[in-house]
Amino acid sequence: MMMGVAVVLIDVPALESLTRYSCCGTPFSAIVFRAHLRRKPLYYVINLLVPSILFSVLTLISLTLQPGCAERIALGL
Repeated sequence: MMMGVAVVLIDVPALESLTRYSCCGTPFSAIVFRAHLRRKPLYYVINLLVPSILFSVLTLISLTLQPGCAERIALGL
């Protein structure tokens, strides 16, 4: 089952437990759900790693231009 772009929902097991307290005669139930998710690594590479590398390369290229050059400012924007 697809949950979103970054993760895939693998399994959702449920565990029910009944607890009796000394103050009450009826048992109380609690249900615990555990969601097993798997991350998609390509999502992080495309959306985080690639823009960071491109921004670093652009910064290094702009530093190689002369300080008084107007294109240095335009390239950095």
